[in-house]
Amino acid sequence: MKRFYAASLALLMCISSARADEITVSAAASLQDVLRRLGANFSRSRPQTRVNFNFGSSGTLQKQIEAGAPVDIFLSAADKPMNSLAAKGEIDLSTRRVLARGELVLIAPRGSKLKNLGDLRLPSVGSVAVGSAGVPAGDYARQTLKALRFTGAVNRKLIVAKDVRAVLTLVAAGNADAGFVYKTDALRSPRVRIVASAAPQLHDPIRYPMAIVASAPNKNGARAFWNYLQSASAKRVLKQFGFR
Repeated sequence: MKRFYAASLALLMCISSARADEITVSAAASLQDVLRRLGANFSRSRPQTRVNFNFGSSGTLQKQIEAGAPVDIFLSAADKPMNSLAAKGEIDLSTRRVLARGELVLIAPRGSKLKNLGDLRLPSVGSVAVGSAGVPAGDYARQTLKALRFTGAVNRKLIVAKDVRAVLTLVAAGNADAGFVYKTDALRSPRVRIVASAAPQLHDPIRYPMAIVASAPNKNGARAFWNYLQSASAKRVLKQFGFR
């Protein structure tokens, strides 16, 4: 009997240890490429720790955390989802930081002749892809169109996609004549070109806040990765991927 209990205790300790060495990070889709690189770099320096990523629109990820999803760190593409979680006590406020800043750009298929934002009003432009309401890139795009007073002419052309990566896919495949994405996303695809940048004053500041989730299953691991994301080496990687 003692031998049975000892074996059971050892098994439970192994399971507990395996769980403790895993970190779950929910992050905006636009951070996918850079975070995979950062996660790999972090794991090389801390081989006993595995970083699992859950990518999606910031609003969807926010709702998952509110519903009790076991997440250690949340990285959003805008302040609003993070603010909502903060108001409900879902994040550790002392760990909230701005990881990086971004830039909104208008893209078109590689062979397109579009030259500027004003060309969106041309009859030859039949479709403009944007993220859905609540998706930060989509909200920034709508703010930009409103500031430029293009809403009446352009709104009828809008194709709504679930997130910024879906917008990129639509434009790259030629299923949309243009679309609004982050510069970092546009630089990842050789099938699109950047037509123009949206001036910063046309939309809310584009920044990526991060925080450790209050109910994080692995707080120690989360803190270690949170510290790494603010390191000089992580900042160099962010810069390489086009973030500011």
